[in-house]
Amino acid sequence: IMIKYNQFKKREIDECKCIHLSFDIEAKPKQSVRGGKYGFYKDPKVKKYENQLIALTKPQLKGVYLSGAINYYAVYTFQLPKNAPKWAKEEIEKGNTIYKSTKPDLTDNLNKGIVDAITPLFMANDSRIARCEITKVYGKTSGIKVSFCELEM
Repeated sequence: IMIKYNQFKKREIDECKCIHLSFDIEAKPKQSVRGGKYGFYKDPKVKKYENQLIALTKPQLKGVYLSGAINYYAVYTFQLPKNAPKWAKEEIEKGNTIYKSTKPDLTDNLNKGIVDAITPLFMANDSRIARCEITKVYGKTSGIKVSFCELEM
């Protein structure tokens, strides 16, 4: 069955099955798992990061299990570097947005770590994600905010 993009609408707040999560850690990119002669290799730093995300997610879950098409929304905030220009520091201080246009890559490697680690806790698999809105910005401190909401068909 073909479904046009505009057939999905956001549910009203009171009807919506959503999970909102917040992490006060710096997002780390995750490369694809490499297979080779001796099997698959997963970097121990990646395992540690995923375990940290799982530990931070569990207390925030309220027994919600998502089963429909999902809208995924994420904001990755990176601490502004100490050598950033004065104007950038002033803009951050005022609460204005400065987008991060340098590594890590937003669309796959940055999302892969968090989505692969935590989605098994509240949905069958991440293939349920039908829409995404992801943003990478600078801020006073590093952090990650994500929401997973069921879409109405």
